Order: sequence, then structure tokens, then C-alpha cells
Amino acid sequence: MDRIRYKLTSSKLNGFLLITYIDGHLKSILIEVKPGLNDEQWYHLGSIISSNHSKLSLKALEKLNLTITTTDIEEQEPPNVELVSTHNRVALFCAAYKTAYHINYSATKQDGGKLKNLPISATDYLPLLNIYMQSTEWYLHPKSISNFIGKINEVRLLYKNPQALEKKTNWPIPFDAGYNNMLTDDKRKEYYAALRAAGYRFRDNPGRGGKWEKVEVVV
Repeated sequence: MDRIRYKLTSSKLNGFLLITYIDGHLKSILIEVKPGLNDEQWYHLGSIISSNHSKLSLKALEKLNLTITTTDIEEQEPPNVELVSTHNRVALFCAAYKTAYHINYSATKQDGGKLKNLPISATDYLPLLNIYMQSTEWYLHPKSISNFIGKINEVRLLYKNPQALEKKTNWPIPFDAGYNNMLTDDKRKEYYAALRAAGYRFRDNPGRGGKWEKVEVVV
């Protein structure tokens, strides 16, 4: 059995975190921090801690001002602590949304039930959420809980292979008139839907036609 254990400390944390990998797979996370981590801290930390040791970025952890040491402490094996329990999935989504767009996300009671029933393991939730928030693929816009749930298989595929859907799903954005003229009516509707999802709106100018323009969000 190949075991490696990382101890994470910081001058801003009263305590430490202990992350254990066995045979390359995340085994447990021991949290000895007072007070506990808030949702935003969990999002940043959980988006970096991968379930696979080969994907763990120590440099990314260091950017969070964490000091990392490896340890062979033969203490009692810590319990298998879940990264994300079902009850706080909504809170973590909201924290990720605010980090990405600097505005609050308004979640509904129905959102909580949908996320709770989403078949994602505790260790996979935050990495997949991070991929979803960072992705610029048109089909992952707008960023919402409903879209995240509806496109979870595509998000999984991007996590495993970021280039897997590139040629199949990418639309030319911003608007490409030449490309638009080659489309059938049905494909053109899909293209326009992708433009709107990416934040573009068609601004009509009577007598002069119109054009697709990026809508700027003022916070």
C-alpha cells in the first residue's frame, strides 16, 4: 500500500488539515481547524484537492497561502471525511458563482432538492463545479444550477478530457456573418441561442439592419 499524507498549515488558520492519498486515490481529509472553514474557503480548497493524486496541484495550494509538508505520522487513521455533504451543495455553488462574477446567486428551494439528488460523489463535486464555472463553452452558459445539473455529463467529459467536445460543440463567438449564412434554419436557431447564452443580444437598427452586441453587466 502506497500512502502519502500532506499537512496544510497557515498563519491565518488555527489548526491544520491532513490530506491522505492511498495508492493514488484520496482516502481522507482530517480538518483540525477552529473555527471551521466557510463555504467560500471550501470551494477554493475543494476545487484544488483532486480525488486523484496525480492531478493534485501543490503550487495551487501554496497560492492559497498554505504551507505544505509531507508526513508519515502513524496516528490513528482519520475518518473518511466527505468534501461536500448534500446539504451545503447550494451554498458552495453560490460561493463559486460570486467568485466568478462578483455578484450573488439567487438559489431557490427547488435548487437544493435538485443538487441533493445529483449523483456526484463528495470528492467529485467541487472539481466538477470548478470546471463548470471556469469553462467558456457556449453550452455551459448561462451559469446556473439548472444548467449545471442538465449538462453534468458534458462537465464530466470536460474534466476527464478538456478537448473532447471542442470541435463538436464550439460555435464561432462573437458573431460570424459568413458562418451564419451557411447554416440551415434549424442550425441558425441553435447558433443564435448559443450567442444569447454567451451574453450577446441582437440590436436592431431600422433601416440599417442590426448586429449582435455583447451585453455588459454592471454590478
